[in-house]
Amino acid sequence: MLITEMSSPPVEILLLTCNRRPHLQELLNSLLAQKYPNWRIIARDNGSSDGSFDGLAEFQRRYPERMDLQTDDRRVNLGPVEGFARLLMVSTAPYSMFCDCDDVWLPEKVDRTLSCMTRLEKCFSPDTPLLVHTELRVVNASLATIADSFFRHQGLHPRPGRSLNRLLVQNHVTGCTVAINKPLRDLSLPIPTEAIMHDWWLALVAAAFGHIAFVSEPTILYRQHGQNTLGAREWNARYVLRKMLTFYDTRDFQRSLDTTVAQAGKFLERYENRLDRTQQRVVRAYTSLPEAGWFARRIRILRCGLLKHGLIRNIRWLLQA
Repeated sequence: MLITEMSSPPVEILLLTCNRRPHLQELLNSLLAQKYPNWRIIARDNGSSDGSFDGLAEFQRRYPERMDLQTDDRRVNLGPVEGFARLLMVSTAPYSMFCDCDDVWLPEKVDRTLSCMTRLEKCFSPDTPLLVHTELRVVNASLATIADSFFRHQGLHPRPGRSLNRLLVQNHVTGCTVAINKPLRDLSLPIPTEAIMHDWWLALVAAAFGHIAFVSEPTILYRQHGQNTLGAREWNARYVLRKMLTFYDTRDFQRSLDTTVAQAGKFLERYENRLDRTQQRVVRAYTSLPEAGWFARRIRILRCGLLKHGLIRNIRWLLQA
C-alpha cells in the first residue's frame, strides 16, 4: 500500500551534479512528477563547467520550497563520495534518498521506497538503522530500454548481498536507488575518506547494525551514456571471456583488494566495540588477507564466507586472491 498525503513524513533527496546539464532537466521533471508529496531536494554542484549549477539555481528560483542549493566550494569537484557525504551532513529529515543527475525517477519511486521503509519500521525498533534499495531499469542515453532488470543484467541477486561478509568484498547496493533512515545516517557519519563509495559504506553499517531491504520493482531509469562513474556492465559470455583473457593481469584485482581492505580496516577501527564477536572475526579476517599466506588466505575466505556473487566470480576470486 502506498503512502498517502496525510501520512507522508518529510524526505530529503540529496542531488549531486557534475557536468550533466543535458540530462538535468529530465531528472528534475521526474522529481516534480513524484506521487509522494512531502519531498525536498538538497543539491550541490561538483565543479561543473557546463552550466549545471545554473540549472539548479533556476529550479530553486522557480520552486524555492522544493530545493535547498548548497553553494560552498561549488567550483571544486569533491568527487562523489565527499560530495554526497557533505549533503548527508546537512540532511535533517527522517529519511534521506540519493539522486544522480543523469537518471530519471519513475513516478512512484519515493512512494514505493518509503512504503518498504515503513514496513521495516513496524518490524524493528525506532532506532534501528535501515536501508532500502530498489531494482533499476537500464536504459541508453535516449532512455530506450537496454534491460528491464539491472540485477539480471549484471548477473547479481540482492538477497545474498545483504550480509556483512559479502558486502566487505562486493557492493550490491546502487546509490541512486537508496533511502536511509535517520538512525543509519547518524551512525554512518562522518563518511571516511577510505570509503570506496557512500552507498557501500552505508550498506556496511546497515548490514552490521540494522537491516537492508530490496524493492523488486524498478523505480528508476538508469541511464548509460559512456560517462557513468560506475555503470551497468552486462554479465554475459562475452564479458566473462574478456575477464578470462585478462586473468593473469592482476593489477585491477590488487587495486580492488587494497581499497576494500582499507575500507574494511576503517570500518573495524570505528565500530569494533559495537560489533559482536562473529562480526569482529569476519572483518578482521578480511583486513588480514593481504598479509596471509596463499593457503591461509583461502581458508579465511571460505571459513568466513567472504565471497562474491556467482560461481564464475568466486572461482576467479579464489584463484587470484
